[in-house]
Amino acid sequence: MLLVIAQVKAKPGQSEALLHALKTYIDVVNANEPGTLYFDVHQKVLDGSDSLESYVILEGYADAAAYELHQASSYKPEHIGRIREHVLEASAEQFLRVDPGS
Repeated sequence: MLLVIAQVKAKPGQSEALLHALKTYIDVVNANEPGTLYFDVHQKVLDGSDSLESYVILEGYADAAAYELHQASSYKPEHIGRIREHVLEASAEQFLRVDPGS
């Protein structure tokens, strides 16, 4: 299993628009990519010192092939373009599941 953890911060006043763009893309991915086991957005719990809306997107893929299919999807560029319109900062990391018994 491949896990991607992305973090995004909305531009000031654009949190609602960002969430709408993310939800639209998540719905398309979940409907069209059977190898995508999990794809969802979570609001980051802030300590009150950050006035920007921060979110974490968790993506779980059955294997590298499912992730490559996701990356190569024809609808991805359009959706990512819409999402980026509302993003101030973004980062992502990839992780492979480790079998602790190995």
